[in-house]
Amino acid sequence: MALINPQLQMMTKVAKSDTQKREVITRFFSEVGQRVTDAIVEQKHLILWGEPGSSKSSIVKQVIKSHPGCQIQKNKITPVQFYEMLYNNKASGQTLILDDCDSWFDNKDCHSTLMAATDSDPDAQVHWNENSDLLKRKGIPAQFTFKGTVIVITNKIMVERTESIKPQDIKINQLVSRMNSFCVNMPNNNWNMLTIKLWHEAGGLECFADVEADNQTDIIEFLDENKDAIRRLSFRTVAQCVKTLNSRGKANWRFSAMFDLV
Repeated sequence: MALINPQLQMMTKVAKSDTQKREVITRFFSEVGQRVTDAIVEQKHLILWGEPGSSKSSIVKQVIKSHPGCQIQKNKITPVQFYEMLYNNKASGQTLILDDCDSWFDNKDCHSTLMAATDSDPDAQVHWNENSDLLKRKGIPAQFTFKGTVIVITNKIMVERTESIKPQDIKINQLVSRMNSFCVNMPNNNWNMLTIKLWHEAGGLECFADVEADNQTDIIEFLDENKDAIRRLSFRTVAQCVKTLNSRGKANWRFSAMFDLV
């Protein structure tokens, strides 16, 4: 079972019927979306975390349709580029969204820069202590005050560690103490499958954008039939099935997909 939000855990235990489970999922993801909205509107730093393919990025993309000024950074960048990005989003009301940034936690410069940007002291300064031709060329100062908001989307488990603490745990503890943290995991594959069905019914699965309706149905039915055998059922699993269908064809894709997913 995945590590999940305690409130969600209580809700899933009492939901017995399919209708009740659907209501739990709908209410939960509505709350996740509201947390992202609150972070943007009320300028509260937020960490949205969960297993790969747990819909973190999809939820944020839906929310920022109403907040077009937000900037998303998904690709890997250097520490000095990260400093530049924070500088360009330093003003009050601006929001920088760091998606798929797991590797950043292992970089001491990125971590220390993010720590400075999310400091609760309103006068805290973000510093760049090394000589940089990039910053000089662009006229970016070696220090500034960050008044914007940061939203971090990560696959890492972002809960405070209190026992057998490792160096990496210290970094996580420091960030969790500065930022609101919210887990989006569902408890198991049965709940993940129902979540996928709900997103599909609402037209929210991006990977189905160019997939014919009968093939969409075929993929959903295949996943539902094999949900107990699949190692990890997620939005990424759906996307993987789309790729297999496109490469192997309608007649053979199911057989091939089982080798990848079980």
